[in-house]
Amino acid sequence: SNDYVVDGKFPSSLLAYRYVITGKSLNLLTPEQQSKFPVGDAGNRVGNHLGTVDLATFLNFKQISLLFYRQSYYEDGGLFYLNNIADGLNGLSIQVKHSQKKFYFKSIVFEFLNTKSQGGSGGSDNTDPTLRGGDNYFNHSQFRDGWSYYKSTIGTPFITPFTITRNINPPDDYVYIFNNTRVNVYHLAFNCIIKQKTSVIFKFSQSYNFGTYAAPFPSNTNQTSIFVQVLHPFETKKYGKFQLKAMVGLDNGKLYDNTTGFYIGIRKVWE
Repeated sequence: SNDYVVDGKFPSSLLAYRYVITGKSLNLLTPEQQSKFPVGDAGNRVGNHLGTVDLATFLNFKQISLLFYRQSYYEDGGLFYLNNIADGLNGLSIQVKHSQKKFYFKSIVFEFLNTKSQGGSGGSDNTDPTLRGGDNYFNHSQFRDGWSYYKSTIGTPFITPFTITRNINPPDDYVYIFNNTRVNVYHLAFNCIIKQKTSVIFKFSQSYNFGTYAAPFPSNTNQTSIFVQVLHPFETKKYGKFQLKAMVGLDNGKLYDNTTGFYIGIRKVWE
């Protein structure tokens, strides 16, 4: 690598490994020991550390069960000081245990995702820890592919790399893979059952995309994404059981190219 490395290499010593798995700051090392680490690591952490703090409440009733959940994100010490506490995933999941009705909702999910705050626009190296911000989720100055796998985001489809968005930030001028880390997203999904056998899955997402603090998107960079799937089982006397499956998905807005896709197929079921 050419980015924040020593002699073209990432840290690989046993000392570096210890600081990777403990997440301790290199500030605890002597200046001589710190000199063996890249500038991006010295005084910070070795590697790319991030995660979530998850809280949930599960309520179990006779006919339904409810799950309320909240995920808060951390990229640095900002969450410890509650700088980015406004960010996170908030959700409600409703599960219907059983029903004899001809039409009923088997499950419903509603979520609100907010990553717009990021603790403010200040950097994570701010001398006042209560002002730490600019978390720029999933991006990393040393590991330029960030929290991705083959250029696809790990963990959420709504923090998006420039490889799949419209040319809002030209790749030549953008040092990180994710050009859209500040988002507000409303997501609704349900699975309903018709006549005790036909399953319909519906997913709707409305996202408001703000880019990053360093490279904000134009106003009204909004996106609507919809997915519908119908699964209908049927049976013939000669060939047995089958499933008819049809799907449609579409994207409409200013974040992606407007796209519509269809799928239809028949699947044989052996029991």
